[in-house]
Amino acid sequence: MNVTGVKTPGINNTMRPGTTSYAYTIETKSGKILSGVVNAGETILAPIGEYILKVDIVPNYVEVGASTKYGGAVDNIIKDNVGNRQADDPDIFEALGTLSDAMNTMAVIPPDTVLTTKIAVFSPDFNNNTYHTLSIDQKVQGLDQLKASIGAWRWQTKTMYNPKNTDPNYYGKFDTHSYRTGYTTDRIYEPIIYYVLPKFFSYSRGWDGVQYKTTDDSGKVVVPKYSTYVVDGRQVVKFDYTGTGYSLYTQNQSTNQIFIMMDPDAVAGKYPYDVYMYTRTGLINYNTKYTSSNVTDLVNQYTGNVMTSSIPGSLYKLNTVYENYFVVDKQIITYVPVTSQGNQNPKSVLVGTSDDKGDNTLSYYLNIANYDSNDLSAARLLIDLPQKSDGASSYDVHLSGPIVYDKSYGNLSDDAYTILYSTNTQNLPSSSVKGTQTSLEGYVPADQVTDWSQIKSIIVVFNESIPSQDYVGRFIVKGTDPTFKEDAGKIGYIKAALTGDNFSPFTVNNSGIKIQGTSTVTARLHYQDENGVDKYIDIPAMTKTYSDNVDTLKSSDFSASSVPADMIPKGYEVSGLPQLIITNKDDINKVAKFDSLVKYYFDGDIVQFELSEIVTTETKKVTQNVYYIYDSSSAKYQAGGTNLDNAIAVNGQKVSPTTVTYTVTRKTHQASGKKEYIVVNDKTGEILTVDSNGNFVIPGVTAIPSLPGYTANGLDVTNAKSNTDFNIDNQFLANTGSEIDLNKTIAYTPNSQNLSYRMYNMTQKKWIADNPIPFMTGKTDDTVTGGINAFDKKVHDFLIPSAYILNRVNYYDATTGNFVDFTDEPGTEGNYVLKVPANFNSDNSKNIITLYVSDPISYSAENKVVTRTITYHDKDENNALINTANANINKDTYPDTTTDTITFTRYKVIDQVTENFLGYYKPSQMESVNGKLVPKAGKDYIPYTSDTANASSAFEILVNGAYTTSAKFGDVTPYDLTKYGYQPAIDMNGNTLTTIAGRTVQATTSDFEEHVFYKHQWANINPNTKPQEGQKVDSTDPNSPVYPKNSYDSEDSISTVNRIIHYVYAIGTKIDGVDVSRKPVNGLSDTIQMITYYQDAQIDLVTGNITYLGTWKAVKSEITQSGVTTIIPITINLQR
Repeated sequence: MNVTGVKTPGINNTMRPGTTSYAYTIETKSGKILSGVVNAGETILAPIGEYILKVDIVPNYVEVGASTKYGGAVDNIIKDNVGNRQADDPDIFEALGTLSDAMNTMAVIPPDTVLTTKIAVFSPDFNNNTYHTLSIDQKVQGLDQLKASIGAWRWQTKTMYNPKNTDPNYYGKFDTHSYRTGYTTDRIYEPIIYYVLPKFFSYSRGWDGVQYKTTDDSGKVVVPKYSTYVVDGRQVVKFDYTGTGYSLYTQNQSTNQIFIMMDPDAVAGKYPYDVYMYTRTGLINYNTKYTSSNVTDLVNQYTGNVMTSSIPGSLYKLNTVYENYFVVDKQIITYVPVTSQGNQNPKSVLVGTSDDKGDNTLSYYLNIANYDSNDLSAARLLIDLPQKSDGASSYDVHLSGPIVYDKSYGNLSDDAYTILYSTNTQNLPSSSVKGTQTSLEGYVPADQVTDWSQIKSIIVVFNESIPSQDYVGRFIVKGTDPTFKEDAGKIGYIKAALTGDNFSPFTVNNSGIKIQGTSTVTARLHYQDENGVDKYIDIPAMTKTYSDNVDTLKSSDFSASSVPADMIPKGYEVSGLPQLIITNKDDINKVAKFDSLVKYYFDGDIVQFELSEIVTTETKKVTQNVYYIYDSSSAKYQAGGTNLDNAIAVNGQKVSPTTVTYTVTRKTHQASGKKEYIVVNDKTGEILTVDSNGNFVIPGVTAIPSLPGYTANGLDVTNAKSNTDFNIDNQFLANTGSEIDLNKTIAYTPNSQNLSYRMYNMTQKKWIADNPIPFMTGKTDDTVTGGINAFDKKVHDFLIPSAYILNRVNYYDATTGNFVDFTDEPGTEGNYVLKVPANFNSDNSKNIITLYVSDPISYSAENKVVTRTITYHDKDENNALINTANANINKDTYPDTTTDTITFTRYKVIDQVTENFLGYYKPSQMESVNGKLVPKAGKDYIPYTSDTANASSAFEILVNGAYTTSAKFGDVTPYDLTKYGYQPAIDMNGNTLTTIAGRTVQATTSDFEEHVFYKHQWANINPNTKPQEGQKVDSTDPNSPVYPKNSYDSEDSISTVNRIIHYVYAIGTKIDGVDVSRKPVNGLSDTIQMITYYQDAQIDLVTGNITYLGTWKAVKSEITQSGVTTIIPITINLQR
């Protein structure tokens, strides 16, 4: 034997508790010694090309009473082992392998060859190391040593055909069965069995009709190659088991039992039947053992010349197992037995069958037998062919040509009958009226038929009487069905009637041919192997055979779930829906479809299941977390806390770990073993490079957070920044969950810190101690314990002797996150209280405490006055002040000069220690405490400098309850001096001045003046009225000015012009001859005309000065004529 491995029993906590592995030592045929350990249930394998000669196996543990299966349990496992069919069981040791190459190449293994297996069980620790041994011999038997015993049996129930009973069980049956003793084997390997039926008997039910079918030891039916054919009028039924690996069990009471049918046209007589068996096993019972010298031609025909075939067998290849006969008795009537033969019938039967995919020839046989005691005269045989009009389940038969009389069945002469044909059918006559004859109308002889396919009816006219007790013979009708392929499921019955004189018509319509068909749809698997080559695997178990025109090709018949799992190649699976592969060639336009009625062209189609390689997809989330944590030496480290609990905090916020998550997918191709790896950065979507072995690199961090007051561990930083090599296979094996966390930590160690202080003198505005002075050491975030005492010791001797006042302590308060001031309560100067931070801060600046101290100081007020001066001027008197220019103005009421002021205040600061002038406080920075004016808390003075800006700094004034750096002079209305003869006030530019606008000033504003000017009023003087001093210019106006003292003289304002008209004689005038030229005319006095003119004058109502304007106006006209004077007044208006 070539033993390639030994399979060990699996884990069984009942039979072998605690046995989980086996150590082994192998000795191979070549002499190699190999050792190892396998888990329980695994196989100890020899190296390739080596075979195991001996193996020592040592379980890791053997419980008392432990065992494998043994005895009958093992016998039951191996009893059916044959060829490649080898049972497997988890509770036994199994040697695996084949025959040795030397024996396996032999044509026949020599009989009596013995295979010996030796087993020893022992333990050095028990029973004095006693060996328990067993040796098993297996002997090879030769074919001539195998003798089996089998018989055959028949039973006939009826010997006469009964047209009313077509049940095959009605006539008889036969089979094979057990027979005798003395055999050396109860198995016959792959036999071929031939049932040769008696003449006039048939079997038409195929393998499906067989009773007590052959089965294997599990009860599963073993299907042979079934076939049937006719030899010399006898039907042969053949069961061929070659190639099945089946061994026929000979001791069954009945095997492959069939029921046979008597033919309707059976002729009375005794008919033999035979059972032959071809076998490689010798038989101890037989009728005849055939050799090439005694086998007959007929036996060779029955058995298909099996004696000359290449099928391997023994010396006794063919035997007659049994032979006997069946009987047919004679009928006692005259009748027409009709049989039919389709393409599936090896001989004619009552109802024949045709496969719709076979020959469409339909054959009908009409026999005439007169077993009556009287002759039949004037006989006619009417034959109607099957027609569709007979019913929905019928079909048309087209006659192929003239019908034939079969002379082998009778002895009629050609003149004894005449055959006529018609294109119309004729109803069968009634059988109740004797002497009824069929009509010959429309029937013609064969030579007048032009188209045989149109013939529907035939009449055979017998020209001679049919003798009694005589079998006339048979007529053969052959035709075709033009729609043969489509007519599966239909039966075409031929109709016949025999008539004659004084004879009740005998009618028959029970013989026909059923067109049936089955379409076989096979199934197969299709896939492409790792090299892209198409592979196909047939699935016999899913082959479906359907009845055409009856069954439906259901898609559910080809469910993927029905594909036998053991047929699917390892590593593949069914994918998608099955596809129909159409194979019909004759009807390319007709295509099979799922869930449709099965048609003839479905036959041979293939349902193909596509296989795809199983790709097992495993996905895991791989997360690299770099945690930034406090070192265990830090005060913030939490013992027992998680990395998140101990995360460092920057600016009050915990620092999250640097997390990079990858979706890692491994796709394993189960057939080829090929693996695909996909790694995607979840955040960026970047696809990382992975080599063929599943290796990729997880980048380290590029930067780490900085934590003030702490130093990151250098080794940790190097590790975190280093790339991580990741092997997907190893990590997936080690981590069964869906997530893999790769954690790195960087520990931050607290730095050393100092608490220190510095001091600022607020009075002197300078640092007394600017560089921080340490007074206590610790580490970042450590609690400051004893800090006040240490601080007090450090600063006490410095503060007191220097007489400094501790005003406030500025320190960092971690609670609020801000620097805060602590101030002694007012009045407690000298009793200082110190403050320190609660913890050493990572920011060294927050570990510095600032002491604000001051010297005793004094404060004195300084004022700055801004003055506004308003002066009133007489514009017309060279801008003289009004009180000077006009003595009439009341100086008390209308002083010519007024002043008002705004006063700003500040407080001068004097250092009482140094007596230095320090600067100024604003009034708003001061408050009264216990009657003493002191600076408000937290307020600081403005240091003194010598620059111009400082000279006016800190000045403020209280306005409307609030201090401000500016104030405004109020608006002033100028004097109304109209009653003193002045016009309304004007500014220096001559513009009317109704209001002296207020002005906003600051401490830097210089004193300033505002000037108001007045011009004199002037009044027109009426020449008829002299302006009197003190008299109102306008008596109707209570505020009217009065005339001042003046020197007005009306004469200076009046002038007259006279015109005198003299009346004289014209030149050349003579009176009484006397030349009176230019002499007054006697009796006429002169006419005197006088006009008085007034000159406009004005008076200055302040000074009384008179101004003549030089403009004259006529005011009066007088005419004196003949001593009479006439005055004509002229009205003038005086205006002020």
